[in-house]
Amino acid sequence: MMNDAENLVEKCLDFAYTEPGLQGRGNIVEEGTKDSNVSPFANRSRSELAQLPRNDSRYAQLSGSEAYGRGSENLSESKIQREYRCAGSKAIVDELGKLFKQGGSDNIEPKSKIT
Repeated sequence: MMNDAENLVEKCLDFAYTEPGLQGRGNIVEEGTKDSNVSPFANRSRSELAQLPRNDSRYAQLSGSEAYGRGSENLSESKIQREYRCAGSKAIVDELGKLFKQGGSDNIEPKSKIT
């Protein structure tokens, strides 16, 4: 669908083709026609590109929620394994428990600070 500006440009180019005195120097009318033909594609591209940051944010939220869900599943499985005294399960439960207590933050305080 053409907007008012595209309609105006098309009418001007049509008029310039019929009036040789308006064509100016060089191939300005032919180049204008090429630009006019590319304009709708450029507008669609611009519109789709403008949506990318919003989609990127959605993907980041989705992947974050999937990671949180998988981490929660791992914590539950590790707690079950800890009850059966599986090797290494206590350390996994402790570390995942720290992450979930911090609300998913990846800024974990180290146990000992090096000075």
